[in-house]
Amino acid sequence: MKRFKLEKLIVISDSEKKSKEISFSYGLNIVIGENKTGKSSLIKSIFYTLGCELKMESSWKRLISLFYLKFKYGEYLYELIRVGKRFILFEIKDEEVHLLIDTSSFHEFCDFLTLSIFEIDFPFITNELREINVTTPILWRFQYIDQDTGWGKIGESFTNMRYIRNWREHSNKFVIGYQAEEFYKTKKLINICQDEVKKLKVKHENIEELISRINEKIKINESKNIIENVEPVNSLLNKIDFLEKESFRLKESLSKLKNLRYEKLMSLKMLENMISDLELDFDFAKNESDELICPFCGTTHQNTIVHRTEIVKDIQTGNELVKEYRIELTKLENDIQETSHELKKLHGELKINKTKLEKERDGISLINNYKTEGKKEFIKISNEEGNLIQKDIENKIIEIENYNETLSSYKSNKRVKEIKNDFNEHYIPILNLLNVPTTFLKLKDFVQVLDNTGSELPRLIYAYHIALYKYNLSKDRGIFSWLIVDTPNQQGQDNQNLKNIDKVLSEVLTKKGQFILGTERPTGYEDRAAKVIKLDGYKQTLDSNSYLEHKKYIEWLMQKTEISV
Repeated sequence: MKRFKLEKLIVISDSEKKSKEISFSYGLNIVIGENKTGKSSLIKSIFYTLGCELKMESSWKRLISLFYLKFKYGEYLYELIRVGKRFILFEIKDEEVHLLIDTSSFHEFCDFLTLSIFEIDFPFITNELREINVTTPILWRFQYIDQDTGWGKIGESFTNMRYIRNWREHSNKFVIGYQAEEFYKTKKLINICQDEVKKLKVKHENIEELISRINEKIKINESKNIIENVEPVNSLLNKIDFLEKESFRLKESLSKLKNLRYEKLMSLKMLENMISDLELDFDFAKNESDELICPFCGTTHQNTIVHRTEIVKDIQTGNELVKEYRIELTKLENDIQETSHELKKLHGELKINKTKLEKERDGISLINNYKTEGKKEFIKISNEEGNLIQKDIENKIIEIENYNETLSSYKSNKRVKEIKNDFNEHYIPILNLLNVPTTFLKLKDFVQVLDNTGSELPRLIYAYHIALYKYNLSKDRGIFSWLIVDTPNQQGQDNQNLKNIDKVLSEVLTKKGQFILGTERPTGYEDRAAKVIKLDGYKQTLDSNSYLEHKKYIEWLMQKTEISV
């Protein structure tokens, strides 16, 4: 089984010439630090480096120049650097450093990570109807309970998910394995087979049309009893045949060019709309203070000069893309006009040659008699090929039916019940440990429904996350073999419940996975934890002890791949 494992986090501040490094192990990792010792900022930095946007102190983001994360997946070791919007991913193989991707595109980074490394082909549709593969915030939304919203909601700690359609229900079903990798692979195989059937049908229709045309020619030729010089007639037939093929080729080329022009025009329209929205955002933001409240959802956003400058850069980048699209459209328009002109010219030649052929009708009979046997042989071969294509179509249809049966099995009520039963085998004992009534157990799309309030709510959320973590470990779903919990909520908990919150750590000691707990107080499990990280000093998370060493290592990485930050 391939398991995801965090190895090391490093944050570097060039302005203060300080840094911080923490390492992690399989099993239970405990990060102990009182309020304002940087515990939550370090934990959030893990997800931020992986491309997950979340509520983070603006002073921390301004302070940290570079985020570095070392992680394993299966037998392979990776090192990831994030600087602003830029992601640089390396693979360490046989003590050699290999640059995998260096991009400022969030989706390009996510596509590489999820498709090329994790081999997860899990498509989503954005609100703009654009297809994308699963992003890191969607993939790992259940791997984190944050101290801000995590104790009131489940799987909604990250902010860069809401532009995706139906992100909740699809990822809910995916993370528990109801509609996991195999479900979406099967759907993709169905789409591939359907495309192949369409292509085969077009090919079959073309063969039948060709046979029909040849049969018509044979009938016409056999109805004539005219003799003339064979050579000029033969030349005209060959030329007409060539011109008809060339006409077919040009029509196909023209159709592709027009389709491409339509796609470019649609992309240009979407891009211009996006730029217009960005300009509206900037006009609104430039008259606001360094913090602004969204007039639609009420969320507070940072609005410093840096953030406004980023909007301007995005507008400039968009305008550059608009110019490129218009240049491409101009070239496409020229190609379309040129191809249309060629096609018109070719049709004129074809008409002239057909007229010539009609004038040579006195000689057609002889050459047609000469060629009839060859044409009949060609029809025979074409019929055989058509039969083979028809057989391929039938086989593909059977293949699609088999895939649909497999797909139906993923959606069956029996399977839903089996998954819930398996999940509850982990869930109910943890609810009991945390003294949460099992009557609260209510799942929708395999996620706990939070219609209860009071002191049970944070314990109910805690129980669900741990149960899901243990369930995925039992199913060897290694991409979900980790869970990070920041400061178990103690509000409204009596002493016994606080003991139960600590006691449940006995359920996450296994070395099959990686459980990272951020806490303000000792849990009583420090001696059984694989790793204990203690943070001391009010707002003194960073220190200068390893700053130069960390800087040199990052520089060494860059030199190995000849890039610079």
